[in-house]
Amino acid sequence: MADNLDDEWWQSKSDEDVNDHENGVVKGEAGDDAATEIVKSGDQKDVKAKKTKKRKKKNENKKDSDVKKRKRRKITEELSNETTKAATCEDFNEFLNKELEKNSSAIKKQDLKMEDDTFLPSNIKLNSISSYLKEVIPNWSKLLSTENQKTNSPILLIITSSAKRAVDVNRDAAEFKGKCTTVKLFAKHMKVDNQENYLNKHKVHFGVGTPHRIATLIESKALQLRDVKYVILDWNWRDMKSKRLLDIPDIKKVFLELLLKSFIPHVKSGKAKFGLF
Repeated sequence: MADNLDDEWWQSKSDEDVNDHENGVVKGEAGDDAATEIVKSGDQKDVKAKKTKKRKKKNENKKDSDVKKRKRRKITEELSNETTKAATCEDFNEFLNKELEKNSSAIKKQDLKMEDDTFLPSNIKLNSISSYLKEVIPNWSKLLSTENQKTNSPILLIITSSAKRAVDVNRDAAEFKGKCTTVKLFAKHMKVDNQENYLNKHKVHFGVGTPHRIATLIESKALQLRDVKYVILDWNWRDMKSKRLLDIPDIKKVFLELLLKSFIPHVKSGKAKFGLF
């Protein structure tokens, strides 16, 4: 026959194909494994780089945080040291001048300037509130027996920065107060209506509260200054953030308005004195 049909005619090519295929597969698999190793190596480098970057950023943030904490501690220590100095009439006038610097004329500032004799003695010994009040108001018991006192107006009024502080001051002043009628003039758990009703119906001797609520009650005329002889300002006490009554913007604004509209005119009339605790 023309064609040479050998018994193994199909094997020679098939073997070559198989051999080539096997070699190809082996080579292909080796190539894939190498590529995979390169990818894995690259991924590991990326992960390591990201971890290093993250760790570096964390360390930088920690350093910044430590610096801020040191600064806060330093400021707090400096502010705390100031509380050891008893407040005076000069401090009060300095506060007024600073706050009125932009919006008031020199004549108005002069008119608002307070004299030393309008203030109770300074708390030089840095006593507790009871000890301080006993020292500067020795005739308190006699004042309680005043028969011509009417409703709406306490004899002594203390202004603090917060309701919590007002509660603490009221508790700490128990030794000084003795048996007297106290009115709490702050917002916490107390409605304005209830406070107005109480003031309208009772003679009160000792009042303690915050600028916002005191201003509200004065505006409604439920609280009057007619019998007020002493206005004690919680001047030096600082809260957890080392802020005083004078340092908290929204409180300071109302406090300043209270001073200008109500308390400074009342004290200047000779009917009362300021005390800086």
